[in-house]
Amino acid sequence: ITLLGIITISLLPVFVFMIRSSINEEQRFVAYQLALSQLEWLKTLDYNEELGLKKDHYQPHGIVEETLFMNENNSNPYVIDGTPYRMHTRIYWEKAQSYTKDMIANAMKKAEVTVYTRNPFTGKETKVATVGSLISFEGEREPTTPGYIEVYAFWWDRQKKESTAEKNVGVDLKGPAIGTVYSDDQGKAIFGELSPGSYTVDITSWDRGELMVQPSGVIGSIPYQKYQTIQTIEVPDWKKETTEYPSLNFYVDWPVKLSLDKYPKEAILEIQPTTSSCPLPEGTPYDFMQLSIQLQNLSKTSFWWNWQYDYRIYHEDEEYFLSMKDQEKEWDGTFQPPASRTDYYDMVLYGGLVKEGILTKENLNQKDVNKSIIIVELDTSCYVKGWEDVEFQINEGETLLSKNTFPFYDTKESFLEAVYAEDHVENVGYFIETINPSEMNRDFHKKVKIWIYDSLHILPFIEEQENSISIQNPQVLKNVYGNTIAPYYHVSYLQWK
Repeated sequence: ITLLGIITISLLPVFVFMIRSSINEEQRFVAYQLALSQLEWLKTLDYNEELGLKKDHYQPHGIVEETLFMNENNSNPYVIDGTPYRMHTRIYWEKAQSYTKDMIANAMKKAEVTVYTRNPFTGKETKVATVGSLISFEGEREPTTPGYIEVYAFWWDRQKKESTAEKNVGVDLKGPAIGTVYSDDQGKAIFGELSPGSYTVDITSWDRGELMVQPSGVIGSIPYQKYQTIQTIEVPDWKKETTEYPSLNFYVDWPVKLSLDKYPKEAILEIQPTTSSCPLPEGTPYDFMQLSIQLQNLSKTSFWWNWQYDYRIYHEDEEYFLSMKDQEKEWDGTFQPPASRTDYYDMVLYGGLVKEGILTKENLNQKDVNKSIIIVELDTSCYVKGWEDVEFQINEGETLLSKNTFPFYDTKESFLEAVYAEDHVENVGYFIETINPSEMNRDFHKKVKIWIYDSLHILPFIEEQENSISIQNPQVLKNVYGNTIAPYYHVSYLQWK
């Protein structure tokens, strides 16, 4: 009996798998039959008046409710033997060439029915059946306006490494006519029976979640701008002998967004794609695709991942830099392709040490005693405080200039007094003079002068040559928002004055 129990328990997963497989096959069969029944019902509808989706401005328009089974009330979902099935119907225009060799945009209608139900293995709703068919008008067609616009939607396939057609993308048309269509399995959407004139086309939705469309321009006033994705197109006069009707390509994907923790809310981000990643037509202004927004709106702004960006961040007379979190380098303006949803990049905002500094040697005379003082002038890109805790390295020397290694004086007076004191035994000392305070908070400064007394030349300054000074602990310098100096912008190159 024990052995029988062990065998039964060991075979239980097999039995469960077999049962679920049987349920799965039964669901596929039922879903396929439902899709066929829906398709046959569509063929019974009046071609001109009824065969189309019942949605405002939809082309082709008709009576079909896209989520109902044969337009029956309470059929979303349609339940059979306790299993819910969801119906999804799409109807598209399909173009064809007439016997006169003219291209007719609305020559036929293409119907497609997709059925979804809960997967017995995962418990998630999945697509289990799709059927489609071309439906043509039987009889003599009445003359129609031949003008049309053909739109194609593409998505970058991560595995194939190429653009592929994207199905079920919602496309809107505005102009002399208004319409809405969905792209088919070829990524194609057609607006037919259009009069000559100027039209705008835009993408409004897709099936994969939050939508981003490759931008075509920028709208809005600084600093409240956003990308626009509409494309404008002219439908020519069909009465002319040689008429070619236009087509448009749109590229859709998930958006990527940037997120910041600490930042000045009113700081401005100017960002635009590089000319190599987004070539502009000849004669287009260089900043045609430049977006200007306040940092407080950054997390709400979507970016196109396939572009590389140049950027600048400024707030009044301050400038800032971006890094990805946990990376000690400036952001290079690139993104990775989103896997299957909107990607958020956690960023860090930094200030920086200005690369050019000034080095001065000043001879002070007091009581007929000459003392040689070195003065280093440094600037930062934003207002910071905490200079008294900075550790400086001169020309990559081993000895750091800090209050942990040499005497530090709080005021210029105390520094000079110590230098000229008769009982002075120290040969090195320094004082930091803060200059150019912030109007908002005068404890924060953008410029400092470091007064250094080094009679024994312990610090490796080089006469008449460029010198470098680096901040070894840039995290101690902070602005009023808590942003620090970037670890990659912590070096200044000093020229003798």
